[in-house]
Amino acid sequence: MLINFRVENFLSFDQLTTFSMTLGKTKIHQSNIINTNEIDLLKFSGVYGANASGKTNIVAAIGLSQAIILDGIKNRQVVHAYNRNDESNAFKNTNFEYEIKVGNKLFSYGFGISMTENRIDKEWLYDVTDEEIMIYTRDKNIEFNKQYLNLSTTDQERLDIYGEDILENDTQLFLTEINKRKKALVSITDETVFNDIYNWFRYSLEVISPEDMVTDFGLSYPEGKYMKKLAEFLELNDTGIKEVVLESTQGKFKDIPIEVETKIKEQILNNFLKSKRDSKEKKIKERKYGALLRTPQNLYNIIFKDEELQINEFKFIHEHGKYDFSEESDGTIRLIELFSILFNKEEKVFVVDELDRSLHPLLTYNFVQSFLAKQDNSQLIVTTHEDRLLDLNLLRRDQIWFVEKDSDGNSRLYSLEEYKTRFDKNIMNAYLDGRYGGVPEVRDLFVDLLKDEEVS
Repeated sequence: MLINFRVENFLSFDQLTTFSMTLGKTKIHQSNIINTNEIDLLKFSGVYGANASGKTNIVAAIGLSQAIILDGIKNRQVVHAYNRNDESNAFKNTNFEYEIKVGNKLFSYGFGISMTENRIDKEWLYDVTDEEIMIYTRDKNIEFNKQYLNLSTTDQERLDIYGEDILENDTQLFLTEINKRKKALVSITDETVFNDIYNWFRYSLEVISPEDMVTDFGLSYPEGKYMKKLAEFLELNDTGIKEVVLESTQGKFKDIPIEVETKIKEQILNNFLKSKRDSKEKKIKERKYGALLRTPQNLYNIIFKDEELQINEFKFIHEHGKYDFSEESDGTIRLIELFSILFNKEEKVFVVDELDRSLHPLLTYNFVQSFLAKQDNSQLIVTTHEDRLLDLNLLRRDQIWFVEKDSDGNSRLYSLEEYKTRFDKNIMNAYLDGRYGGVPEVRDLFVDLLKDEEVS
């Protein structure tokens, strides 16, 4: 689970900025809280702001930092992603830090990179469960807490070698390198802290852009159950869909060139095999039983079975016929894209940019309400313009965040908790009136721009 995320010197965020899923002073809506022995956290948070205020940049910061953790920065162009409102920022590190709950422990993991040099300058990992305990730090050198890691002599020797090697590679994080093609380092007490942290970023954190759909999409669940629940969900949201089925395409994608199809199949097959290999080597549950491919015209379910890829196309049954994915409305497609967030049964953190894209306000409200009613430890963080969610009958004050830009073009992120707000206050009206910032300053009617100049 996510506790805090911090970013500094990234796009419109100049100063160190903290987004938090920890509890404020609000006492209402205890059901919106995830209670654990170690810490209580929020299930949902919504981030509001005018267009170009910087709310999407928070999502971008999470997405980019996750990508660097998983893949490194060698082939990733990040040179222009520092805050350019101050020329001196080109020579400063861009810093990312996560505080996360993994199992029954709390960790702080972060790193600093030079955006202009595409270079990793520092990295750190701490156990912060009860007190702050350094696990390792990296800058010009790398230092390990050998007592905390409690490795066997052989594994400690391996760790020292990996540590020396990473100092020669400034495009790869140590956390990434230690998890790639290497046997897991296991403590004498059978703990695998490096794998646990890396797998959280790989499997538990999911960033969804306005045009994306949830990666898992229910493919690790029994096919019939998922299709039935998706159909029920779509019918309840008044889409006209009665049933969702899969139809075999006999091993071929219908709407992409054969040469592209070959490359896609090779990539999917390699991903399946890598997932199986990683699961076996790291002694973890295999997470992927299928893949999802979305093309401009269709939506495909792909599984690896009997040593071959089986490709099925989604079809949507209405009262008067059967339709392809592309024939559904934008709103229905958005509901399909997001449904797995509700269907998901694992402990995950979903970060969704523009949750309300193409959705009717009532559907957006119902979606959030449905997520809050789930009895699991998933978290949902969204950016949105949907003011109906600004309802203290639905959300707590600490679940509502705003972003606005100052006169220098720098973004500031802040919670409604910063304001003394009565429980019965109409938050939506106050927000639209500019009471909490985060709304566009529209000075003139747009229609005035279209008027011809009067001829004297």
